[in-house]
Amino acid sequence: MKHLYLLLLGGVFCLNIFAGEPVIRVDLNISGRSESEVNEPDYTPWVVATQSKDSLSLSGVEFVLTAIHPEGSLLKTGWSKLHIQAPYLARLANDGVTNSFSGGGDLELRIRGLAIGEHSLQSYHNTWSNPDNNVFCPFNVYLNGKLVHENILRSNRVEVNAYATTLYTNFEVEYEGQEMVFLFESDKDFTSTET
Repeated sequence: MKHLYLLLLGGVFCLNIFAGEPVIRVDLNISGRSESEVNEPDYTPWVVATQSKDSLSLSGVEFVLTAIHPEGSLLKTGWSKLHIQAPYLARLANDGVTNSFSGGGDLELRIRGLAIGEHSLQSYHNTWSNPDNNVFCPFNVYLNGKLVHENILRSNRVEVNAYATTLYTNFEVEYEGQEMVFLFESDKDFTSTET
């Protein structure tokens, strides 16, 4: 079995990707900070642009991240500076990307170029905003339109990456060129100030 570990961290996302052979590791980083400050060692940095869609290609695998709901929303990076720096250094969990819409925005991740066969996706979900004045909505995860994780609550400002909410999804690429589409859908009935 080939493994694709995608660490989706931060408000909804910060990526850390391992894709079969060779292993691909990617850390989604906040824009405007030095790589040495925010990137996890031995991970490929991806500073996501503030636009509706951004992509990264590594070892023949393409990752496309899109802010899809509501129309006009953008990908937005953020962080908890305290938890990125020493003594914590929780750089995978405490910076990343979210949807710019604060009322329940969604993100989509499309993965192209995976080999036929079994794969897995590991994702981490953590918020970095102050919980005293923010409420964080739960979310669902769909793979190619099928619900795979339901009513997930995210961790907040973890001091160690391993304490972040973590999901693990097994899936199979059945034919060459098959695109895997992950939808991270926020609960639209939940009152929230961050997605």
